[in-house]
Amino acid sequence: MKNSIRILVDSTYILPAFKIGVEGVTVKDLLFLDRMYRTGKAIFYYTDIVWIEILPKVIKEYRKLGLRISVEKIGEVVLSLKATFRRANVGSKALEKALELKLLGHRDMIDNLLYGIAWENNLYLLTLDSSFKSFLKENGQRYEFLIQHNQLEKLILE
Repeated sequence: MKNSIRILVDSTYILPAFKIGVEGVTVKDLLFLDRMYRTGKAIFYYTDIVWIEILPKVIKEYRKLGLRISVEKIGEVVLSLKATFRRANVGSKALEKALELKLLGHRDMIDNLLYGIAWENNLYLLTLDSSFKSFLKENGQRYEFLIQHNQLEKLILE
């Protein structure tokens, strides 16, 4: 769709696909995001980097809840997400930006890489990480393309 908003999704918004609740993201929020996708108002992107963060969290949460870990079921969810989302690759400019953020003092390389990918590909970055946004602001980096789900409706109406 011509007027679609292109959004790179942080792991926070992928965890619910594995039936893992995330503070600050309700079922209503997830249904809203699904509606944005299904109506073509938003195109969601993922990067394979997030699996490094997501899979250990899924295993940890499943164990904590006493749930059986099924490699096949987890694989099915991953395949479903890959079929729904578009893939954003890590380019050299994204790597440079991630390294720049690391040198500025931001320790979370997953966040740094997601930022770099969104920055290089002109995507919004859907994240709940307000401390990361504060870090960017304090260090003179662009941060206006980091958004939360509750900001999406306003962007779509613009």
